[in-house]
Amino acid sequence: MSLGNLLIIWNCLLILGQILILRKNFQPIQFLQIPLSFLFGWFTDLGMKIVDPIPVNSYPLRLLMIVIGVVVLSFGVALSLFFYHFKIVGTREGTLISALCTGFIVKFFTEKMDEPMNRVLAD
Repeated sequence: MSLGNLLIIWNCLLILGQILILRKNFQPIQFLQIPLSFLFGWFTDLGMKIVDPIPVNSYPLRLLMIVIGVVVLSFGVALSLFFYHFKIVGTREGTLISALCTGFIVKFFTEKMDEPMNRVLAD
């Protein structure tokens, strides 16, 4: 199963969670998240296919790929700024905290899950 398909499933599960939590407050327009989840998944798979043939076995090339990713992300942010009249919308302290802490938390869970996952996969 591709990463894009996993993202589609995950996003649809999150939408189901929204329905269960919000119940009557879940507005029908929010169902538009479903086709957007599919687009997100498909574009993720497309991006993976585009970069898959690029060998990234050297550190400088890995850094170059990060820089390219930052440029692409920055372009996306600039398009969104264009649509919101160059005002940052929805980016506040939560975004900053997430950006600063995600890597550390991933490292924590990776270290804690390494041994149990190796046992499960070895069976």
